[in-house]
Amino acid sequence: MAFSRKVVGSSWYIHVSQISELPEQSQTLFESATRSAFDYDLSVYNVLKFHESNQRLTFLSYPDFFEEAFPVLNSFLLVDMSAQAVRYRDLREVARFI
Repeated sequence: MAFSRKVVGSSWYIHVSQISELPEQSQTLFESATRSAFDYDLSVYNVLKFHESNQRLTFLSYPDFFEEAFPVLNSFLLVDMSAQAVRYRDLREVARFI
């Protein structure tokens, strides 16, 4: 499978099916972030956002990623390796404007 990503500003996104195709530096960040987030169920996250600083990785949960043209983000988990911090946010109860 060829590596493909979506670039938005200074960040880029991949589906978790692309993890094995990551460049070495990004693979190392992913592995470190996964270890830092050991308290969380990472199986619910299907999109990864790599920040340009290359020290932050956000796990994004889009349950209807393949079913909906514009899937809704349910939650995210931001792992900031330089700050040694993990931040979780559940968006299911947040008011959404259409």
